[in-house]
Amino acid sequence: AALQGVQYVGVDVVPAAIDRQKARYPALDLRVADARRLRRDLPGEDPFDVVFDKGTADALFIYDDRTRGTDDHVIGYLAQVDAVLADDGRFVVVACARDDGVLDGTTEPRLWTTVAKPRGWTLDSHEILQSDVGETRTFDFLVLRRKKTHD
Repeated sequence: AALQGVQYVGVDVVPAAIDRQKARYPALDLRVADARRLRRDLPGEDPFDVVFDKGTADALFIYDDRTRGTDDHVIGYLAQVDAVLADDGRFVVVACARDDGVLDGTTEPRLWTTVAKPRGWTLDSHEILQSDVGETRTFDFLVLRRKKTHD
């Protein structure tokens, strides 16, 4: 059930995925957009109070690790989230907690340690959640905030 006064916008880079979800959930505002180009793909939108990520940062880390050995796409993605996020808005991320680079072999998620923290974001909350699928499957649940400053 939708919350009163809350506007949802769902995005996916794959048009067929959006078409399928629109058929399933016709009342939702679903759009084709590239998470690495949110400002371009969501023109004229008011800033969002919350941006929720389930899997995009993971996919970009894996792509960068396998093809470039950098965090370039994730850094660009975070900049795009920052561009569409309201002042003092929150970026909520659910990411796979693994020690293959996404978790970086520590108890702090790589999205925080190597990407968000060095760029001035604040970690409001971090929980490691156990999956009901198996003992080795865990997820990082992060709430990141970037307080915007104005000149």
